Amino acid sequence: MNRFSTVELVPAPASAKTSASPGPDNMSYKVLSQLGEKEKMGLLGIFRLLLGKLATQSNKRKYARIVAVVKPRKIPTFIESCSSISHLSCISKVVEKKVLHRLDGDLITRNAYLPQMSRFREERSSVDNGIALAKCINQIRTQANINMSSDQSTTRMLPREATVPIPSSSPVVVLRAGRASRKRTP
Repeated sequence: MNRFSTVELVPAPASAKTSASPGPDNMSYKVLSQLGEKEKMGLLGIFRLLLGKLATQSNKRKYARIVAVVKPRKIPTFIESCSSISHLSCISKVVEKKVLHRLDGDLITRNAYLPQMSRFREERSSVDNGIALAKCINQIRTQANINMSSDQSTTRMLPREATVPIPSSSPVVVLRAGRASRKRTP
């Protein structure tokens, strides 16, 4: 695996949850996202050091502080009434996200994922396909000069049948009188 660059490091802390609790090192995402250039280079050195140690100390990858939180309306003296929450270091979480992002990108370029796994990956879920479908429908409406105002007298319907290809695999959507139905292309 190639070394991490500062370009990869910059969006990582900013994209994380700012409300997440810090780990044993007390470094929160808020602190990590406000680092200067010199500090980011130091953090990059820590990432590289952590990745180097991962290869030699695989059983000591993660250390977490476990906190027992009592569930609502439960008796606090019973262990079953508690949920355990681990406070992993935010730096470790950022490293983990970067490694997983790199591995995912590598697996995508090698076509290692099955098509059935598409909804479990970022930007390949059924929600993303729905958004892509909505964009295609909006493009057709704009191309056909359809006025989408709320006034019924000026609103026109889509053509009797419009075929809208979905950018993912082979299914297309056929719109008939305002209803959508799926159909496979040959």
